[in-house]
Amino acid sequence: TIVMGAAFQRGALPVSSESLMEAIRLNGAAVDMNLAAFQLGRISVAQPERFAKILTEARSAPLPHRVAPRSLDEKLTRFKDSLTAYQNSAYAGDFVRRIDALRDAASAHPGASKLLDAAARNLYKLMAMKDEYEVARLYADGGFEAQLKSQFESYERITFHLAPPGLTGTDPRTGRPRKRPFGNVLRRVFPILARMRVLRGTPLDIFALNAERRDERRLLDEYRSTLDTITAHLSADRLDAALALAAWPDTIKGYGPVRAAAMARARHAVPALTEEFLEPTAARLAAE
Repeated sequence: TIVMGAAFQRGALPVSSESLMEAIRLNGAAVDMNLAAFQLGRISVAQPERFAKILTEARSAPLPHRVAPRSLDEKLTRFKDSLTAYQNSAYAGDFVRRIDALRDAASAHPGASKLLDAAARNLYKLMAMKDEYEVARLYADGGFEAQLKSQFESYERITFHLAPPGLTGTDPRTGRPRKRPFGNVLRRVFPILARMRVLRGTPLDIFALNAERRDERRLLDEYRSTLDTITAHLSADRLDAALALAAWPDTIKGYGPVRAAAMARARHAVPALTEEFLEPTAARLAAE
């Protein structure tokens, strides 16, 4: 990925940096590390002295201690705090109540830790979809500006390549929303849009009619229903089936049409997984 960043900075790749970074995200493998490596490759060409300094500091830095996996309670606290920032405390409270209800149902069954982890991870993922409000919040919370300052000594302007719903149409080559460039004015718009997240899910939500957003809300409702089913019917002999059912959103990745196709495939598997959970013997006999 460092080589790709260097090649891009030299003008050897006839695509935009946004397209390359989006491809890294869609790949889903070590996304943060590969995005950082891409930027490091660009720095190696644009600022070779700074690149050499980064390498020197990296060689002299002590090896990091291995971090133990987070406990469920640590993960839940992190997810709760994130969802509070994403929407509000009531929204985060719904997440906590659902996972607590499942944890109570699983308390009598040793070995349910994987089930709880899968349920918490997937419920959080579907509740924290990166919609327009969240993208604006992430750009406006100070982290983006700090990243720019850490990577570039100075810059005059920033161009954002975005595809606002209903404004840019579809790219006929890819079938995906067409992106268009926006200038520095968005740095003033993002804080306003971020504050408007209180409208998310209400009749005043300006993005509520967008087909992708409607589908994401239906997906979240379907997963909430899945967790309700698991919580109501969990038993010792259903733990493996419960884990498989709780994990059905795991394969949903990417954006736009890629994500839509993944959502369709995941949904297609839910009826069989639910049947296996509720009637494991009957489902196996039917399969035979």
